Amino acid sequence: MIAPDVGSQTERFIESQRMKITFLVTHYRNQTEVLRFLTHLFGLSRSPDVDLKVAIADNSGDLNASCIDTSNVVLIRCPKNLGYINGCQFALDSSDVGKDADLVFISNTDVELEPDFFDQLTTADMTDRTGVIAPRIIRSDRHEQNPHSESRPSRIRLLCFYYIYFSSLALRLLELTEKFRAHFRKKSVPVEQRLEPRPIYAAHGSLFGLTRRFFSEGGRLGFPAFLYGEEFHIAEQARQMKLDVAFCPQLIAHHSAKAVTSGQSSRQKRLWKRESLRFLLNAYFHRDAVSC
Repeated sequence: MIAPDVGSQTERFIESQRMKITFLVTHYRNQTEVLRFLTHLFGLSRSPDVDLKVAIADNSGDLNASCIDTSNVVLIRCPKNLGYINGCQFALDSSDVGKDADLVFISNTDVELEPDFFDQLTTADMTDRTGVIAPRIIRSDRHEQNPHSESRPSRIRLLCFYYIYFSSLALRLLELTEKFRAHFRKKSVPVEQRLEPRPIYAAHGSLFGLTRRFFSEGGRLGFPAFLYGEEFHIAEQARQMKLDVAFCPQLIAHHSAKAVTSGQSSRQKRLWKRESLRFLLNAYFHRDAVSC
């Protein structure tokens, strides 16, 4: 797989070089799904030179540790429900599993990787300025979730979303509009062009990879919001560090999108989204602070 040629030097994970990969996932009262994901992940074909580890952030504190193979998996009990991205950060801070990893993947547990995922990964060329890897993610309804965002949104656009999240009706109308826009945009762009490896602004949060460079230059996962918005948080850090977000369509994953938040009310989800957007606006798109 050839990543976008956006730098003068490349880092190749050659077969003779051991490649250390860590997956960070969270658990919140979905033990069956988490265990199924682990079985799937470790059942995939991979070179003997690929060292695969997993860290699980147990947000509900009730994952049965006896079901875990501790030779490859670290179980971290969180002090409370930290959410997705903050739970992953807690797991990273609380163990050594990702400290010397070449790549750290943050993943939902309702994701399935194609059988050749690791084979494609070990032959990848990445520039020395690649910070984030965005695989091709196909949702169960065939919607392509990457690129999550091709280009950086404006502050005005994010402010519009922020205020729309105060109203369930406005949000529903927005979702319908976005759905139609995505449908017609998909039809207007040839498949070959949509699936061309290239630098993008933001990777979808259900599965993305972070390089050693991302962390060595100061990048972090956690941020002061419970859920949602991690895509822009990661993208903005990469942007500030002048690192690339590489869309790599040869890395294919399937996402069933069975969110553990499905039992939460629409009002609660809108509250979490407003909280996330308020942080993003003030941290990365600031001109005037958003306080309401």
